[in-house]
Amino acid sequence: LCIIKNFVETKGRSFLFDLTGLAGGFIASSSDLSLLETYVGPAIFEDAIQEVGKEHMGGAKVLAVAELMPYSGGLKRNIVQCLNDFDIPLYLSHTVIDIQGKERVEGITIAANKYLSSHNIPFVYSRADIESFIGNGAPLLFKRMMKNYEYNENDYQEFLTFYRDNQKYSKVYPEVVSSLKALISRGYSLFILSNKPDSLLQILIKELLSEINFKYIQGQDNKYPTKPDVTLLNEKIINNFDLDPNEGYYVGDSYVDVLTGQNAKLKSIFVTYGYGDYHKAMSYKPDYIIDKFKDILEIVK
Repeated sequence: LCIIKNFVETKGRSFLFDLTGLAGGFIASSSDLSLLETYVGPAIFEDAIQEVGKEHMGGAKVLAVAELMPYSGGLKRNIVQCLNDFDIPLYLSHTVIDIQGKERVEGITIAANKYLSSHNIPFVYSRADIESFIGNGAPLLFKRMMKNYEYNENDYQEFLTFYRDNQKYSKVYPEVVSSLKALISRGYSLFILSNKPDSLLQILIKELLSEINFKYIQGQDNKYPTKPDVTLLNEKIINNFDLDPNEGYYVGDSYVDVLTGQNAKLKSIFVTYGYGDYHKAMSYKPDYIIDKFKDILEIVK
């Protein structure tokens, strides 16, 4: 009540909206506003809140509602009016693993949460959480997601199985395929070096980029240190294919990729829309920065 009173006194009644009432609010009259000053129950749903709601939900169509508990704490009329009347199913005892835009669900997020759930480990990670774990190889990612829980090599290998089985959720970013084909048509050779385990990387590229003729694909080999160390890059790619680093580019979405390019004497191209920490990557001063993948065609002539 004190919070509501402060809102009315400092900002006025026109700012008094209750976002928690989005599912079952109603238009309020002046008398309703007076009532709200002394009673928290009514939900305010004025015209302005609709724009806030659209922004909050990203204009998404509601396909289902997931409730963590085995019962709903909502009012029966809200369930009827907001779900049943629109044929929206209510799933009890369900957890939302992540919320994504169209075709942006990542296999690693699904895999991590499925693994944790199967072992009754009480963590549920969002895509943003997983993004913060990525960049230094799968073993370190697994360590980060397990936090203070003890695990062994068998646990890690089991997680990799979950990861492999959920590759279907990964998608290629827009303009990648067409841009790679354009580079090949210009006479460029394409290579992949990743901190993703090699066995998983080979499956992923085969499923998502099979139409691209890469010269060589190399994931993390446990006999070598992970990026930004360039031992694996030099031995398996640069030296093996007799390449001149001065004529090459290293493209990636994290500071690790920028450093890898620099350590290998390659020109670095930082992609701004991936997993990486933008500000940290920028602190290492990449040679080029692109916001859309097709922009690479303006750099690599």
